[in-house]
Amino acid sequence: MLEVGDAVERIKVGDWVCLPFNISCGFCKNCNRGLTGFCLSVNPGTAGGAYGYAGMGPYSGGQAEYLRVPYGDFNCLRLPPDAEEKQTDYVMLADIFPTGYHATELAGSTTRRVGRDLRRRARGAHAAYSAILRGASHVMVVDRLSDRLRLAERLGATAIDDSKGSPVDQILALTRGEGADKGCECVGYQAHDLRGNVRI
Repeated sequence: MLEVGDAVERIKVGDWVCLPFNISCGFCKNCNRGLTGFCLSVNPGTAGGAYGYAGMGPYSGGQAEYLRVPYGDFNCLRLPPDAEEKQTDYVMLADIFPTGYHATELAGSTTRRVGRDLRRRARGAHAAYSAILRGASHVMVVDRLSDRLRLAERLGATAIDDSKGSPVDQILALTRGEGADKGCECVGYQAHDLRGNVRI
């Protein structure tokens, strides 16, 4: 932390912190209920705010060298003393891995249920891995790009290529007609068009 405003009490200059992309106040009705992604204070007229997305409020940055953090005491996760030497580990707390993990939390993937999860992109890979960590017995990843399908298999998931036929039919065939018990949609912005051309 390079600078700290007068209203910030918990975070001090020199602290190593980690930040989510979503911005929350910590005190509105939704934040008090644990629904911080739908904060009612940070983006008037819309539930939720985030860095770097025009529709999510006037907050620049995200993956920037420097960042102004509103509600610093609530949004900054102060890291332990080993943060500098383990910064490449702690950066996993910032965005994509927690998003994927939270998707499995919302879906209720647990060791008591078979978790068959449908996902794409980096968040999907993290969600698939999170479902495996949480004890899902069968995780399926739906995509059409071969590198992401190979990654899904390396993680221990079943890769389903939706360019080779209906993913619903493929899932039904793999599950003897039962289908998926749980699912997570982790596409975000489209990474390719219908013809498979990658968009940058």
